[in-house]
Amino acid sequence: MCWKGCASRVRGVLLALALTATAPAWPQSEGLPPDLLHLSRIKLTMAKEIGRTANYTCLQTIERSRASKAGKLRHFDTLRLEVAFVDGKELFSWPGANRFDDRKINEIVQAGTIASGMFLAFARTVFQNRWPTYRFLGEQEWEGRRAIRFDYDVPLMGSGYHLSIDRREATVPFSGSFWADPVTHDVLRLLVRGVDLPPELGLADITQTIDYARVRIGESDLLLPNRAETYTEMLFGERTRNVTTFSGFREYRGESTLSFEITETAPAAPAKVIERLDLPPGLAVAVRLETAIDSRTAIVGDVLAGKVERAAKTGGQVVVPAGAVLSGRLRWLEKLTGPVSMYLVGIEFDQLQFGNKAGRFLADLEEIVDASGRTARYSPHSVTIRREDRQERRTETIRQLPDMPGVGWFTVRGDPIRVQPGLRIWWKTQPLR
Repeated sequence: MCWKGCASRVRGVLLALALTATAPAWPQSEGLPPDLLHLSRIKLTMAKEIGRTANYTCLQTIERSRASKAGKLRHFDTLRLEVAFVDGKELFSWPGANRFDDRKINEIVQAGTIASGMFLAFARTVFQNRWPTYRFLGEQEWEGRRAIRFDYDVPLMGSGYHLSIDRREATVPFSGSFWADPVTHDVLRLLVRGVDLPPELGLADITQTIDYARVRIGESDLLLPNRAETYTEMLFGERTRNVTTFSGFREYRGESTLSFEITETAPAAPAKVIERLDLPPGLAVAVRLETAIDSRTAIVGDVLAGKVERAAKTGGQVVVPAGAVLSGRLRWLEKLTGPVSMYLVGIEFDQLQFGNKAGRFLADLEEIVDASGRTARYSPHSVTIRREDRQERRTETIRQLPDMPGVGWFTVRGDPIRVQPGLRIWWKTQPLR
């Protein structure tokens, strides 16, 4: 799923804090029927909160589960992203990346169910767009408290709700409901459901819910998304569920402060000039993992560090010296179901630096040497296991791997697992794309 200006994608298988019950001072609205009165106050409240929330970023922690047609939903990974709302778009980055850019969310998280729009985009369309129509359903109980409910419909022309499943894409209308406090008119929950889904998408259902709560940040009291859930079901029965929690809200500042005050100080040292490093394809690089990966604590998106163990040469010339530093992230950590307990691990190193040179690192994992000296080569396409019995010896594929260029895949037996620092990994560089 994606939002115009934001994005989300499905690969393979798609996608409170107690409130103060004091009524705010509302504009004069005598003569309005109760449904229009409530709706106008809800939209005024949300317009104010959306305007304030647009100045904040937060962390999204996403727990992803999936199931086959007859199976039970099982958690397979957790990932963490940072999101900001800038110029009408949701922008994403890995935590600690210190920058947001226009990459779509499916370009950052390249596999599995992933969705955008839950931070602000859905709310803007439902409460500020001119296209929705509304139906008042009166007062209901919502999680033990009083609430008023509205249903709504957003037509295709005003939707911007874009679904992408593998290479099949479509923009669809959506409908849903929202519940709000009848006194403060804070929205408590927003439900979104894609409708008129094209059969070629292979998607039977997609539903998202967003829960809101008041959060105190410094001197401000903001209504912010607190928890969200995305549920999808394919026509052939496979299902996914993502549970997203929002935390770490902070004010986003894009401006810089310049000082022209003159002081008597020693001349500043000249800034270090970084030269761009372009690696030739086919270069073999031996890397030592410097960061542990523990299945009990690791989150997809965690920063990883590596160090080049020996000089990488081409034509007898050193291209990358020993000791060069690599940085990257954990891109996948999934417990596989099968006859043995094991985890599928995906790691990516994307930046290389030494001296005054730095550049992008794009490579395929060739082989791994563990602490005992055992060497293993890995397929870039699937995970296989070898079964042996009295009659035959055979190899069975238990997992097809997502297509994620630059990500190296390997399996570790056990549960839980801990990949120790010191793991030696051989990479072969690829042409930059």
